[in-house]
Amino acid sequence: MNLLGHCGMDDEGYFNALVRMFDQALKAITELEPDQQEDFVERLERVRSEGHNWG
Repeated sequence: MNLLGHCGMDDEGYFNALVRMFDQALKAITELEPDQQEDFVERLERVRSEGHNWG
């Protein structure tokens, strides 16, 4: 499901919240054991890739 497709470029608050949540997810991943990090990093890479299409 692509939630970004339902936002206009004037939804700055929503995009800022996404960035904050991404940052929190990255910080949480660093607290995991290395063998537990890979799946989460792959998921965040997909999020990053999708976000890249939106500026």
